[in-house]
Amino acid sequence: MPYARINDNKIVVFKTYETDLTLTEIPDDVYCGMIQNQDGSFSSPPKQFDDEIELLRDRRNHLLRQTDWRANSDLNMSTNWKNYRQSLRDITEGLKTVTDVESVTWPEKPK
Repeated sequence: MPYARINDNKIVVFKTYETDLTLTEIPDDVYCGMIQNQDGSFSSPPKQFDDEIELLRDRRNHLLRQTDWRANSDLNMSTNWKNYRQSLRDITEGLKTVTDVESVTWPEKPK
């Protein structure tokens, strides 16, 4: 059985053995960062907008980097590729909630 230190209902230290009396015994499927609920059960913390938008931007930036070579000055980029890259750059506009981020429709890469 694993043990953890809990501060403000959040698991901050996780160990597979008890080393001091301040650790709490927890179920096997619990991990650092989970929250202890009032009923004693554990759950993942609610998603935060800043975390979700950062993940979206990371994915967007990765997709843009994959197509950066098309923007070289010695290549003529097609309108489809220009529109695709602009759609990726614009994908974060108007996003204000986790639900907004989760409902993003990614543009389709041209062929």
